[in-house]
Amino acid sequence: MGAGLAAAAPGTPPLAFDLTRGGIWLTSESTGTVTHLQSTTGRADAAVTVPGAVGHRLSVLRNGPDLLVCDVDAGLLHLIEPQRLAPARAATLRPGTTVTAANGVVYPVDGASGRVQRLDGRLLTGLGPVVDLGGALGAVAQSVDGTLWVPVRTSGSVVMIRDGVASPPIPVARPDHQIDVVLAHDRPVLVDGTAGTAIPITGERPGRKIALPVALTTAAAGPPSAVIAAAAVERSTVPILDTVAGRLLLADVHDGEVTMHDLPTQTGGGRAQPGASTAQPGGGPAQPGGGPARTGGGGDSASTDPATAAGLPDIERPAGGDEDDRPVAPRRLGPPTWHDGAIYIPDQDARMVWVFDTRTGGFTEPIVVPGTPPGPGTETGAAQITVTAEGDQVWVNDPAGPDAVLIDGTRRATVAKRPSGLPGQTGTTPARPLPARLTTGP
Repeated sequence: MGAGLAAAAPGTPPLAFDLTRGGIWLTSESTGTVTHLQSTTGRADAAVTVPGAVGHRLSVLRNGPDLLVCDVDAGLLHLIEPQRLAPARAATLRPGTTVTAANGVVYPVDGASGRVQRLDGRLLTGLGPVVDLGGALGAVAQSVDGTLWVPVRTSGSVVMIRDGVASPPIPVARPDHQIDVVLAHDRPVLVDGTAGTAIPITGERPGRKIALPVALTTAAAGPPSAVIAAAAVERSTVPILDTVAGRLLLADVHDGEVTMHDLPTQTGGGRAQPGASTAQPGGGPAQPGGGPARTGGGGDSASTDPATAAGLPDIERPAGGDEDDRPVAPRRLGPPTWHDGAIYIPDQDARMVWVFDTRTGGFTEPIVVPGTPPGPGTETGAAQITVTAEGDQVWVNDPAGPDAVLIDGTRRATVAKRPSGLPGQTGTTPARPLPARLTTGP
C-alpha cells in the first residue's frame, strides 16, 4: 500500500515505462505518433506524440534505454525517455537526414550533401567535427561495433567512419554509380546497381566481384531504385531485388553463386501469380527473354570478354528488356527482410508483402496489408510499407494506416496501432515543457 501511495504522490511521473524490453515501436505518420505494441498479445499499450510530426516521415531507433525518433521531413531528432513517454530533447538536422545507431554510437547521415557527424546519444550534441565526404551517398550500414560504412556515389568509393573519424576511401566502382552498402554476417558488402555487381569488403579492401543478373540498361537514376538490397542479414547470402525485371536475387558472397526467383504479380482478381525460379552459379547478366546466363568464374567457357573474365564490371554490356528498348518502370518494392527461413518483400502498389520460403525455394501465401491502395499519381515520398524482424516475430507496418500485421510463427494477426486513451497520447498524459532545442550538424 505504501508503494502504491508513493507512486501516486504529486510530482511523480504518471508511468514508468521500459522502452526497450519486449514488443516493438511502430510509426503512424498520419497522426505523428509512435506506438508501442506488446510482443505477447500484439496490443498497443503506450504511445508518444512527436511534436509537429503529423504527415511527416518518421523512423524509430533504440539507443540503450532511450528511444530516438527521427522526423526526416522536419529535420529533427527527438530523444524519448522511458519515464516520460514524451520527447526530452531534440536536435536540429537538415531535412532528409537519416539516422543510424549501433552499440550506443549515433550518426546522422545527410545523403544529399555527403555530410556525416557522430552525436552524443544522450545530449544529441556533436562529438567531433562534421565529416564532409564531398558528394551524394548511397545506403549506409553500421556494424555492431558502431563502425559506419558509407558509399560515396560521386567518387565510387566506400569510406569507413570509426569514432567519428573517416578512413581513406576504398575505390570500389566507377564514379556516379548507384552503390549501396549492406551487411552480411556483420561484414560490409558493396552492391553496385549500375554495373550489376556485389563486392564484399575484406580487410578494408574490395574482394571478388560477383556479377548480378539485373536489367542494367533500365536502371535509370532517381526513385524508385532499380536495385534494392536487404540492409543486413545474419548469413553470407544477401537478398537483392531487381525492381525492373521483378526478380529476387540471392547472392552468396562466400562462394559467388547467385540464384534468381521471379516475383509474383497481382492479378486482376487480387490473387498472387507465382513466378519462376532459376539457379545461376557465378552470376551473370539476364538474357533477352528472361533466361539466365553464366559469366566469369562460374565455370562457363563460352565467356571470352577479358573484362568479364577478370570479374570487372562491364557497363557497356547489353541487358534484357523490351524489344523496343523503352524504359520499364521499376516496381515500388521495399528492402527485403530475412527472418527464420523466410524473406519478406514489401510491394507498395499491391499493398502486399511477398513471402519467399528459402527452405522450399518458392513463394508462399502473401501478407495483405490493411488499408486503401494508393491511387494513380501517388508521390514517391508517400508512406512506405515496412517489415521489421524483432526477436521471434515479424511486424508489417503501413505508417499511413491505423493497423499493422503481426507474424508469430504460423500465426498472422491484424493489430490496431491507434486505440484511444493510451499513456503518452496527446490529451491523456500531461505534456511536460521541452528544453531548449539543440542545434547540431551535419
